[in-house]
Amino acid sequence: MKKVQKSFFLLLLIPGTVILIGMTVFYAYREKIYRSALEQFESGDNQKSYELFSSLRNYKDAEHYLEQILKADPVLAFRSAEKGDEVIFGRYEQDDRPDNGPEPIRWFVLDLIEDKLLLLSIAALDGKPYHTESFEPVTWENSTLRSWLNSSFYETAFEPSERALIPVVLNQNSDQSAVGTEGGADTRDRVFLLSETEASIYFGNDLDQDTVGKVYASEYASRQGVEVDDEGAVSWWLRSPGVYPYSAQFVDQQGKLYLSGAYTDIDYQFAVRPAIWVNLK
Repeated sequence: MKKVQKSFFLLLLIPGTVILIGMTVFYAYREKIYRSALEQFESGDNQKSYELFSSLRNYKDAEHYLEQILKADPVLAFRSAEKGDEVIFGRYEQDDRPDNGPEPIRWFVLDLIEDKLLLLSIAALDGKPYHTESFEPVTWENSTLRSWLNSSFYETAFEPSERALIPVVLNQNSDQSAVGTEGGADTRDRVFLLSETEASIYFGNDLDQDTVGKVYASEYASRQGVEVDDEGAVSWWLRSPGVYPYSAQFVDQQGKLYLSGAYTDIDYQFAVRPAIWVNLK
């Protein structure tokens, strides 16, 4: 017995062996969770199986089971969600490989108010101008980006059962805070961009700017011509006006609010980061 123990400890001293043993234990642990998730799924416990499969991310076919669970009970992902959590909802092309279908969209839970969650996509999902007409005075109400988000994107990203959870909300569109550029009429939207006020609330300090405001482009968004820095971070549109009636505010690559804005017709250099409310009822 002593010889066996001695050989075992000598084995641990071989370079790389400790790492190999650690990886083996890690994969064995994930496999145990996977099998437990399968058991819960087969027994009909969607809540428990969802929690277990979510912890596995891309392990085996965990994403497939998550999709099946959420199709059966779309609200399940949000029942225990809290501010600061990450949830999966809808699908959109992100890896720039259309042959394997769209990928699940991951969202930050920015807020929880009564029976509704405010979600902001974790990745920059696409690249588009705020408005396609050059030097045309425009507000969020009449922008081509608002039209696209509430039609093409909404219909592409969400199944009918998911759309039923996305309410039409009244968005206030305040004037630009420094020079008073007109923000336009309030709008009723299903999908929208954050405003200057909302950006100031949810990532007004350095920590939140780095963890929430700073965003990285999906492979698909990068292929649309979105400008990325060395880390892959991008600037993304807000719905509030800049200092000119043909400009709109954005969040820069460091996650900081840029009040002066950029020309609305900038073609694909700025990313789109959708926001939605989800009705927990």
